[in-house]
Amino acid sequence: MKIKFSVMIFIYFFLLMSSSYCQTQVRRDGNWWNPHSLDSKHSYIVGFFDGTNLGFDFSVWNILDNENESDCLNSVVESYTFYFENYSKNVTNTQLADGLDVFFSDYRNRSILIKDAVWIVLNTIAGTSQENIDILIENLRKNTKN
Repeated sequence: MKIKFSVMIFIYFFLLMSSSYCQTQVRRDGNWWNPHSLDSKHSYIVGFFDGTNLGFDFSVWNILDNENESDCLNSVVESYTFYFENYSKNVTNTQLADGLDVFFSDYRNRSILIKDAVWIVLNTIAGTSQENIDILIENLRKNTKN
């Protein structure tokens, strides 16, 4: 019994330490982005777009099961449709990857998470004013963990 308990404790701590190690090593920011190959970056962005679509599905599935939540469902669909139509409808994975390369070429942006950098790049592509882009970037730089 002592041996089984010891083995279980060892496995538990091993998994705990592995989990902590992986979390600190997989921060997806500019430092993670830059060394990847072009093909890898393009594939990552395809997955990012697919994840956005799955996130939308997750947002509505439970609401669809509840007939009393139609107003909420309409709000979610309207919000998703607005952001998709205005920011990512005609953006390709190559275009977004190129934008991230440019964004992360600035050493001051390297600790910004990819999801936040994507938002900056999408805003830039959509024609958001440079003044507003600069404000977004400065706020992200100030509020990003290094």
